[in-house]
Amino acid sequence: MRKILCITVIACHMLMVTLPCLPSPLVGEMVIKKIKNTTIIANMGSIQGITPNSIFLIVKKGPDGQKIVGKAKVLLVEENISGLKVIELEPATQIEIGDLLIPASSLDSQEENIFSKVQEMDNVSLKGSQKIDYYQRGEETAQQEYGGGGATAGGLLAGASLGLIGWGIGYLIVSNKSADVPRRHINSLEPQPKMEFSAGYKDYVKKKRNSSFNVGAGIGTLIAIVIVVSANSQ
Repeated sequence: MRKILCITVIACHMLMVTLPCLPSPLVGEMVIKKIKNTTIIANMGSIQGITPNSIFLIVKKGPDGQKIVGKAKVLLVEENISGLKVIELEPATQIEIGDLLIPASSLDSQEENIFSKVQEMDNVSLKGSQKIDYYQRGEETAQQEYGGGGATAGGLLAGASLGLIGWGIGYLIVSNKSADVPRRHINSLEPQPKMEFSAGYKDYVKKKRNSSFNVGAGIGTLIAIVIVVSANSQ
């Protein structure tokens, strides 16, 4: 009797050691066991963490992979089974035993993660492809290089020597004078950026030169008037 009992124990032990582990389904992933109209019976319940009012995606397996075909809501939960109600279903789709039920929350979180990553990539792409304003860059470069001192001196001389007449004639000459862009700034640029940079540089130089000339001419004219008035008062 002892020999039989010992053999039985050894056999059971060998069976436990050699028995392969069966794969367990993912947590929250259920399999449809029964289906009637819009009512579904699934193979998990409260022991597996299924709770009432949870939303599950109905997933069909096919030769091309898995496909979401609808949604179902948990209405009744027992220890090892759940009862669900189909709330959404693609037209001309038939739910079958063996189809899967996957928690909608898990898919939502995956979608959010993908969405945030795509947004980050999009933001990086936009930052990397921001258009350079070559016109503004030309203006800024001219502002650093051109002070308008020569135009101020010329205006002062024109106004002091000829007064308002000198101011007018001098401004006509200065305002029609062209502005040159140093080639070191545009040699490496493509045609369109080169044109925009040159336009910004020239526009700033012309505005600054005209305003500087007017300041000088105004001061010169005022000096001329003071000289004339002083001479007449003597």
